[in-house]
Amino acid sequence: MDIKDFSFGCRFTDEKFAMFSESELSEMEVLSKEEADSIWSEYCDNDAIPLSSFAVNGKGLGNLTVLIEDCGWGDEVSERETTLLLKSSLEKSINGCVYVCYYRKEVVKVT
Repeated sequence: MDIKDFSFGCRFTDEKFAMFSESELSEMEVLSKEEADSIWSEYCDNDAIPLSSFAVNGKGLGNLTVLIEDCGWGDEVSERETTLLLKSSLEKSINGCVYVCYYRKEVVKVT
């Protein structure tokens, strides 16, 4: 599936969220429902719904789960703090791909 057809594809293609280049979008892989479920089971807390979770392949970072209510969406200061937390954590540990899990069967693999 193309990222533009993904349920949460607007997060990567809409100026309200983020505008990735065609080159960046081509590197993103929407996982099948089965692959997504497997990633969710390996990395995510099954009791934490709804959430967005970020997990680094190879367990370099392990679980970095950010609950939606913890992110302060709509509050510019809270959103900035959440962004800095994620960037800082990922930059220290990333050495491969990142799985962005919106729900158990909605996962995008990015580099």
